[in-house]
Amino acid sequence: MKKPIHIITPQTGPLGNKYLIAHLSAHWQAWGYPVTTGPLETLSDGLGLMHVDRTTVPAGLLPAIADSHRLLNGRVLDISKKSFSPLRLLPDDIWAGPVIVKSNLNYFGNPENSGLLAKAQRHLDRVIWRFSRRSWQLEQRLPPNDYPVLKNIAQVPDWVWAREEIIVERFLPERVGDAYSIRGWLFFGERGYAYRLYSNSPVVKAGNISHFDILDSVPQELQALRREYGFDFGKFDYVEVDGRAVLIDINKTPTTVAKQDSPRLRDLAEGIHDFAGMGN
Repeated sequence: MKKPIHIITPQTGPLGNKYLIAHLSAHWQAWGYPVTTGPLETLSDGLGLMHVDRTTVPAGLLPAIADSHRLLNGRVLDISKKSFSPLRLLPDDIWAGPVIVKSNLNYFGNPENSGLLAKAQRHLDRVIWRFSRRSWQLEQRLPPNDYPVLKNIAQVPDWVWAREEIIVERFLPERVGDAYSIRGWLFFGERGYAYRLYSNSPVVKAGNISHFDILDSVPQELQALRREYGFDFGKFDYVEVDGRAVLIDINKTPTTVAKQDSPRLRDLAEGIHDFAGMGN
């Protein structure tokens, strides 16, 4: 009998199919690993895997760990942009280039605002935004699911600097011809792959890309940051500018649109065997 894998989430029940771990766990089950999902008070058997789709993980969700059992991503408790951003600007910083204004929370703060009332409000915000001529500066809130890019730091409104939930960064885009580009690295254990997305928009997102490439390697500095931040699995977004890799975002609950039976996802699932005792 293979050792169990406990996917630790706030609620009991299966993960949504959008999550990468949902696809990987289907492979693990097919290989004979018992997989459970939900809260766990004590990790006393098998392997634990933290999967809390929030920017910060509440301490109460971390299980006690008995003996020598392993809790994957047990150190990854805060992925707010202010916790890692190498591009962060403060009001008195000197920077002559363009800037980008972002939510400090992961994925525009949508996971934190996932209730029915919050979803209804976000829908209303998008409708108002679509049919109004008012600017985000006058509204004093970021556009729905978008990050404004400004010509320079002097254009950042004063109210932005006063808001703890917002971060201002240097905007360092990667350009390929006329296109903008961003790279991603998905990894689980020692398995992983990198890719590059292309878009005509300065803020490259899954919904506006024109095409993508699979890359051959990942910069060593990103691998060092992964070890420093304690990631056993996840996704890093980055750009390469002037020959160096610049980290843009980190994610401990990545999603995917790849098919579950794709060779890349199956290879990622094989990463489970990199953790002690899981090949038995």
